[in-house]
Amino acid sequence: MQRFLTLAMLALLGGTATTAALAQPAVTTQYIPSRAYAAVIGRPEAILQKEALDLLPREIFSAAGLQTLGLDPTKIEQITGIIATDGALTDPPQAGMIVRFTAPYALGGNLAAQYDADADGKTLRPRDPSLPVLYKMSDTVLLGGTTDLVQEMAQARPADSALLRMITAQPPRSDITVYAALEMIQPQLQALVQDAPPLPGPFQPLLELPDHLKSLMMIANVKAMNEIQLGVQLTGYNAASTDRLAEILTGSMAIGKEMAVNQAKMDLDPADPIQNATAAYVDRVADAIEKSLQPQRRGDSLVVMMNNSAAVAPGVMVALLLPAVQAAREAARRSQSSNNLKQIVLAMHNYLDSHKAFPAAAIYSADGKPLLSWRVAMLPYLEENALYEQFHLDEPWDSEHNIKLLDQMPETYRNPNLELTTKTNYLAVTGAGAVFEGTKGRSIQEITDGTSTTILVVEANADQAVEWTKPADYTIDPENSMQNLGDLRDGGFLAAFADGSVHFLQQTIDRKMLGRLLTRNDGWPTQVP
Repeated sequence: MQRFLTLAMLALLGGTATTAALAQPAVTTQYIPSRAYAAVIGRPEAILQKEALDLLPREIFSAAGLQTLGLDPTKIEQITGIIATDGALTDPPQAGMIVRFTAPYALGGNLAAQYDADADGKTLRPRDPSLPVLYKMSDTVLLGGTTDLVQEMAQARPADSALLRMITAQPPRSDITVYAALEMIQPQLQALVQDAPPLPGPFQPLLELPDHLKSLMMIANVKAMNEIQLGVQLTGYNAASTDRLAEILTGSMAIGKEMAVNQAKMDLDPADPIQNATAAYVDRVADAIEKSLQPQRRGDSLVVMMNNSAAVAPGVMVALLLPAVQAAREAARRSQSSNNLKQIVLAMHNYLDSHKAFPAAAIYSADGKPLLSWRVAMLPYLEENALYEQFHLDEPWDSEHNIKLLDQMPETYRNPNLELTTKTNYLAVTGAGAVFEGTKGRSIQEITDGTSTTILVVEANADQAVEWTKPADYTIDPENSMQNLGDLRDGGFLAAFADGSVHFLQQTIDRKMLGRLLTRNDGWPTQVP
């Protein structure tokens, strides 16, 4: 627990700087070594004093910091996180932090037990190697990071690097400022690209980014708890590189938008007014998001700025859109499943016309042993006669020959709500009083309750799906007629009736009424709710 609290508070120190900050003064760069290529800069004390963030638990942050670290994180004026390279991109990266306080600090609390001080009294080495080395630069500046990096930072020598020039040219004035001088690690990035798995064809141009992207800068300004301004600046090596960056980014966004829209609109039926309207809404939201992300050219840089309406509103719209898309998709899947059941019960009626009875629950051996499902017997009536003729009807479903036919399940048996290749959840109703009772098929005359109120096949729960050729189905439970039904889709399940109709039965249906619908001869008059 002590180690957890220590790590959590150190994460708080770094994390605060990446969540918000007020407009900042010039950053102290003297502790940033020349081999650092990325930096994140923030000002926790000013952030926590923002009126817009007044409801943040500042008191808790302060008390927890004092107890765990012996210092008050709300008194941190500025914190800078850096990542450095020694000619390679290491994993984990060589990271460090520079913490500047508004008042003298004194490490203590639970943190003191995690560190041992060197003879100089300034270097604190962790007993846990997962923690950073700390260095007391002064009574208001604390350094942290890997051993080598902390030593370089502590030397505080004037240095020059692409990263330092970036920070000097564009000092941090936003709540969050991120700098990445990618030119310093261009060879390593190019090597990573060469070793990376291949991208889909349309996204291949993204592999050119290390060739053209010189630096990256990101900012974020918190206006209120629910209002954020974001910005990204991409700078090329020259005008030609920036032109190519613009082509890559706009092209990739267009392709990504098209793929996302196609995915969102999958299964939507344009003939259905609501689903057609949903598709139009998908297009409108996608266009708005793409427009908000279009980069603007400024010299050799591309800038994307997103205010609250551009950055937050699309997210809200997507959040609103997803349920609509999901509902439309579910409607399409339900419609397809209903059509499957109609095809199944129509096949049963064609079988009835030929045999004067509905099929039995299985194809049985001479001694009454079930070998193959009724679903195999229905194949000739589903225009699958060629597949039917491949079965050995005198062998069980899992015989050496018949098992090889499992992967040829007809689409009619495939429920669109399930990603199954050899299993189906379209199960015949079996058991006492069911149409599929015993080893022989039932005639219309034996369905004395009426075909319009007697269920033949149900859409069972996903975990009840069976290999489609296996003689296994839904057995009525007299104590709970809803057993194994109603969980596949929201609100209920589909059922095919002996008259050829398909109905959606609500989960709230009276259990006794459902039991009567599942049997053919209970003698109780009822109707489909």
